[in-house]
Amino acid sequence: MNIRTRLVAGLVAGAAAAAAAGPPTAGAAGYGNVYLSFGRTICTQAGAGGKVIGIQGAVGNTWSTPGDFGDNIVYPRVTLGADNVFNGVVYCGRLGQRLPINVVDKHFRPKRTGQKIHINSVY
Repeated sequence: MNIRTRLVAGLVAGAAAAAAAGPPTAGAAGYGNVYLSFGRTICTQAGAGGKVIGIQGAVGNTWSTPGDFGDNIVYPRVTLGADNVFNGVVYCGRLGQRLPINVVDKHFRPKRTGQKIHINSVY
């Protein structure tokens, strides 16, 4: 076989091996998305009252949002099987107001895509 044929055969074999390996498992360092929900206790602990109506923040350098309003859930991209950290602001809705509450350094370790993770404390 000439060099060109060998190169093409090697590329095809490598692509087939990668496809056969499938997506990364939870134990492997791969990416996925999880449901990150923020409980109303965050608002009561901070003295704001009401419930979480918006989220602004980031998970490490894999995901960020300038603002997601309407509920208390975001669907960030995360590193599966590893420590992830959320830093940001949640907005508590009370009497027609949006009250910002800092939520920083919240660590979590997701195992699989689609997992639900609850953050219920500002501390």
